[in-house]
Amino acid sequence: MEERPKMPVGLQLLILLLLWMAGGDLLGGIFQTLWLQFSGVPLEEMDVTQPAYVLPATFCFQVGSLILPLLLFKRITQQPFFEFIRYKGKLSIKWIGITIGILVVGLLAMQGLSVINKGLENLIPDNPLIQYEYDVNELQNKLLIHDNWGLFIGTIALMAILPAIVEELIFRGVLMGKLMETSGGNLHFSVIVSSVIFAGLHLQPLKLLPMIFMGCCLGYLYHYTKSIKYPILLHFLVNATQIAALFFFGEVETQL
Repeated sequence: MEERPKMPVGLQLLILLLLWMAGGDLLGGIFQTLWLQFSGVPLEEMDVTQPAYVLPATFCFQVGSLILPLLLFKRITQQPFFEFIRYKGKLSIKWIGITIGILVVGLLAMQGLSVINKGLENLIPDNPLIQYEYDVNELQNKLLIHDNWGLFIGTIALMAILPAIVEELIFRGVLMGKLMETSGGNLHFSVIVSSVIFAGLHLQPLKLLPMIFMGCCLGYLYHYTKSIKYPILLHFLVNATQIAALFFFGEVETQL
């Protein structure tokens, strides 16, 4: 059988980006339509801040913007799932310790970078993305500041575990790997570009610098450990730490 020509890397990255952009909106729209249909509540009266709505909506968005694009990308490019993702090998106590060290230093650095990043608000006043970010932060506070342990565990699963796994598979496993391939193995280019894309696609301009910084930490950790497991662990710990801070201590500024 004649071997099928390999799809150009640039086209693969474009497909991945388009799938990412379309998937979340698609499943999010389907969920909202079904919610309106079965709840019987008119759109203008719907409370989109209640956990009963936010958690399943978040799940649909995660599936649409993360899991579905990854599976479709694998199907379209016809690559074995782990051909472009390094995952083998047992977890090392040494690298777990280094990962926790990066977490501590990284969270402190991200707080400092967030102060610098605040200046963007003065440079681009009345920007709709900034207002969107404030709305997201307000929604997160309503969702995460409570004393319900069941809701806390569900939030950890949907906003820490799931995105940590799938975002690392996409941004470090696929995207960074493809950038390494197309740049002739240029590590710094691949880490920085994948981190900028990772931060930019979150549409949170006031967290841009902290997210680029953490994206770089995740990228270099992936490269030097040669395993996707450690970036997943770090990403989970960053998210879970900030969710736990909201749950136990009240309003704080989250970075991812």
